[in-house]
Amino acid sequence: MYIEGFSERFLLYLQAAKLFVRLLLHKEPRILGGIPEREKVISRLPSPFNPAVFQWKTESETFPVFTSLLSLPPYRDRVILGLVVSVGGLTERLVKFSSAALFSHLREADRPGMNDFCQGLLAVFKSNEVSSQKICL
Repeated sequence: MYIEGFSERFLLYLQAAKLFVRLLLHKEPRILGGIPEREKVISRLPSPFNPAVFQWKTESETFPVFTSLLSLPPYRDRVILGLVVSVGGLTERLVKFSSAALFSHLREADRPGMNDFCQGLLAVFKSNEVSSQKICL
């Protein structure tokens, strides 16, 4: 749910994202025990990652991090849902950088990765077909 929110309501969730990443990187994993594929999520962060200097308000830096989570099944559907809303967003910067990050990820995806993305996208459309606020084709 948070991953969807990060990519969907970009500016509203920046501080929450910053806190989440700090907790994610904390040396005591029991603080947030139960984060699916925690080490893989950490590996998706820019290296070396310093949460204090990472440009949280810069869509060009944050959307590639979010779209990299598309390859992790526990996060795929929520990231897709957030990106669908962002790509169809209201501000030019949001649309530009969310689209660029999504298309970059899709260009690099192998066949199974593309299939997983398409299945996730179809699942998001199906689960939101009655919610006209979320998805418009």
